[in-house]
Amino acid sequence: MKLTEQFKFFNQAKIISGNKGLNNIPVELDDYNASKPLIITDKKSVEKKFDKIFIKALSDSNLIIGALYGSVSNEAKIAEVRELVDLYIARGCDSIIAIGSESSMNTAKAVNLMLCEKKDFLEIKDVNQNLKPLIGILTIDSRDTFTTDIVTVDARTLQSNYLFPNVVIIDPRMVKGGSEESVVERSLLALTQSIEAGTYGVNNPMNDSYIYSANQYIYENIKVLSKNRQETEAAVAIANAVYMAGVAFSNAPTGIAYALAKEIHKLTGESIGKVAAIILPHALRWINGKKDNGIKDKILQSLIGIEGYAKTPSEKRSIMVIDEIENLIKSFPKSLPSNLKDLKLQRYILENIANIIPDKIEYKITAKECLAIIDAAWSSEKEKV
Repeated sequence: MKLTEQFKFFNQAKIISGNKGLNNIPVELDDYNASKPLIITDKKSVEKKFDKIFIKALSDSNLIIGALYGSVSNEAKIAEVRELVDLYIARGCDSIIAIGSESSMNTAKAVNLMLCEKKDFLEIKDVNQNLKPLIGILTIDSRDTFTTDIVTVDARTLQSNYLFPNVVIIDPRMVKGGSEESVVERSLLALTQSIEAGTYGVNNPMNDSYIYSANQYIYENIKVLSKNRQETEAAVAIANAVYMAGVAFSNAPTGIAYALAKEIHKLTGESIGKVAAIILPHALRWINGKKDNGIKDKILQSLIGIEGYAKTPSEKRSIMVIDEIENLIKSFPKSLPSNLKDLKLQRYILENIANIIPDKIEYKITAKECLAIIDAAWSSEKEKV
């Protein structure tokens, strides 16, 4: 295996995955001399009683819950962040635990920043110090940047190694259930993040190990979990894939499919996972046509295994990756539209997004090329873009 001359990789989070993972929280906080966390979660998590599962799991411990806030909005809001900073101080908390959605984690990270920087979130420009202990508990609603080094509040985004959670908990009690649509959406969003992290930039053996494992977990378990959302092994595997995809995403340039999906989500409210999945094959087809880069053929091995990989001629492996992803996406017709047009999106919005993407990602792409990818995803045409 060829090793690039230079690469870098960082992941601050310790992961605890498996049966009774929640029960490890008191010990983990004790390592940071903390015992009184502020719990931050969202309305959906409360409706699904994840807060009660959390409390019950720790009922026999000496952990003191400083406060539990269960009303985080669908998107992190600065007003809520400021309110929670005051709550943290008033209750004498010493750590933070985020449960559930991306908005819960974004809110938790922003609270942490304001407490440590002693500034309003909107005034913080750089993060250059260790923050207070932060634990993230994945649930069926955790996705996108939950396990990354990114925080977004009111459309303002910061990125820093210090923004990774210190500990990530994956407990079967929190990751089973939900709908088929939810399973497909979050799994394919994680697949988009991991595939694109392995497509752009230099070789990085550390990041590749996360990428290939995430791909394999998703490919082997998404269909099982979509049919039976109570299947423990598959649920834990997908949650681990979400975690690993987030880490890989943090250590690689932002991909084209993800960047387009993120902007479409911002402007339309459409599910970022659905949009990313629809765009991904078309973005990969474009990148595979570039002479200076392409899809690493080892990605195929993570999707179909060593035997299928070995039987595929080397010159066909990149194309096979795209075909496999398209076939996977097409296997969920009830949960995922075949193209962007079926999402009832306004065409002019997509044209405007194509114009801003080149300035938002590191990879060299023109607005015209972005629009060509969107056009292909709009009608699901398979021509080379």
